[in-house]
Amino acid sequence: MKRPVCAGLAIAVASLPGAALAQAWKPGEIVLGSPTTIQAGFRRCEVIRGPEANNYFVLNCLQWFLDHNGKKKRYEAVTRVSGDWIKPNDPSFEPDMQFASVRAAAATAARPAPPRAAPVQAAGGPAKAGSYHCVFFINGMLQTVPGFTLIGNGYRHQNGGGGTIRRVGGTIEFVGGPLDGQAGKVGPNTVHLYNDKRTRTVIDCDTKG
Repeated sequence: MKRPVCAGLAIAVASLPGAALAQAWKPGEIVLGSPTTIQAGFRRCEVIRGPEANNYFVLNCLQWFLDHNGKKKRYEAVTRVSGDWIKPNDPSFEPDMQFASVRAAAATAARPAPPRAAPVQAAGGPAKAGSYHCVFFINGMLQTVPGFTLIGNGYRHQNGGGGTIRRVGGTIEFVGGPLDGQAGKVGPNTVHLYNDKRTRTVIDCDTKG
């Protein structure tokens, strides 16, 4: 006995992969997306627009990395993700990576610092604007870590995100973004990043402007 044509079409539609549902993602909707198109690469994202060519969406995704002290640094980054690698949001997925908490932390870090006593003028002058390449030694080997770019009273991180900077004497402090709370000793064309206790420098960054 032959199946009705309409029933066959219904079965075919029901068996389509998640990409067929990609048209349902609306701007402002929170989803899980994998910019790297691998299972372990899913991140919590906010839909900006789409679908565009080849069923790609523009998403604002929460990203993170571990700094040299093993501290988790969280930030937002805009990227393009295939509709095949977008799925509904799951609140239990990476519970510490929620837009509300990440943005609240960024807003707190970006608040102006309370007035301080007039600082001593830095011997090396203000840190020079430009892109800084950063390295450190571990087990006798030179390793490269993500750098940053100083622009006016702010900075942009190599991995995305950024914030403001302030200077106290010969020290530069990063406020907001991936380097929030980090401090460094300023030298000619260099910034030497301190450890958490600021007892010694552990990462050397330099620029040619």
